[in-house]
Amino acid sequence: MLFRSASASDDLTQSFDVAWESISGDCLVVYNSGAVGRADTKIWNGSSWSDYTANYFAFGGGDNTSDWIRIVSDPNSDMIGAASIDSGADWNASIWDGSNWTYPATENAQVEIAANRARTMGAAWESQGGKFVVAAGRNGRGTLYYSNWSIGGGWATSLAAPISLTGWTDDIRSIQLESDPKTNSILASALSQDFDLRTAIWNGS
Repeated sequence: MLFRSASASDDLTQSFDVAWESISGDCLVVYNSGAVGRADTKIWNGSSWSDYTANYFAFGGGDNTSDWIRIVSDPNSDMIGAASIDSGADWNASIWDGSNWTYPATENAQVEIAANRARTMGAAWESQGGKFVVAAGRNGRGTLYYSNWSIGGGWATSLAAPISLTGWTDDIRSIQLESDPKTNSILASALSQDFDLRTAIWNGS
């Protein structure tokens, strides 16, 4: 069964993403409907689609629409982590707890939107430890920003004051995070504007 959003925005970026809840089996589609300051949510329960409107994956500034959306399932629960970069170069993140959008992170308005429309943020869950890790490229620097969330500790840092990893020779233009299925390690790869590809390993902290 299909659903269609005639207002889904921007064919040059991935302004939507899809993830399954690991326990319930429900599927979420989070997408740019054209509404300012948020991404909308559709839920598939195995037989039909429904709109989730009790609350939204909301953006701190409330004044732009999303260019990039990434949502990732926690392998051990129904939680789904979400990250977005909007049309104003604002970086946001939140957690779907299986029923509602919760734990919004304080927005960062200094991240990179690549001129070539590559995705300059990434997200991944630890496979066993329950931490959700997000990363984005800092605007005008060879710097990778990152933070993490856990159910016991919340956000380790706000996105507005993230941890920085430096070393790239130019602006970061593309980011990918990938979880090790057997450990809590997460590999981050980032490519800069002058083709400087570097990697880093998340070790749990």
